[in-house]
Amino acid sequence: MDLTKQQLGKIYAKALMATAEQAGVAEVVLEELSGLVHQVLPKVEHLEDVFDSPRIPPAAKVALIERSLKGRVSDLLLDFLRVTAEHDRLGCLEAIEAGAHQHFNELRGRVVVEVHTATEIDSTIQSKVESALKSALETEVDLEAMVKEDLIGGMVVRVGDTVYDASVAHRLKELKRDMVMESGAKVRKTIDQFVSG
Repeated sequence: MDLTKQQLGKIYAKALMATAEQAGVAEVVLEELSGLVHQVLPKVEHLEDVFDSPRIPPAAKVALIERSLKGRVSDLLLDFLRVTAEHDRLGCLEAIEAGAHQHFNELRGRVVVEVHTATEIDSTIQSKVESALKSALETEVDLEAMVKEDLIGGMVVRVGDTVYDASVAHRLKELKRDMVMESGAKVRKTIDQFVSG
């Protein structure tokens, strides 16, 4: 996702969530938008390309939105999508959805935390991790568990721009670094003894 789309996404997302919050339907609108981005767009071939294409006039995109979504999403989201299409910004939907989640969490005083593990963690462990993070961060946590098979074991936790790496791979790197430093220190000591002797 390019930087311009991210910036536009945040602006549009803030406007959408402010309106939805004022109408008391923020959670519903967010669920509908997420469904559109994560379930509809990937399944309908070339739809993202149509939304993003500068060759297709905004009026045609508005007509497509109305034909396919009227009665399937809330009026508020439909109106928002019309405006987004009129301004030829439907190509930013993924960024808008990400920004909407972020803004919604901010409104609710939540922090998004990504937890990367080598294998899928069950709900019991996920609850324990969520509880520990909630206690450590002293705020509500929106936990996103993701599988990263290259981790070998352990976990990596990302809170905003801060990463806490408790993975096996990270620990092995630390051990290697420590061993190299220790070997280097022994070599220096041997050289010093030889020179002074």
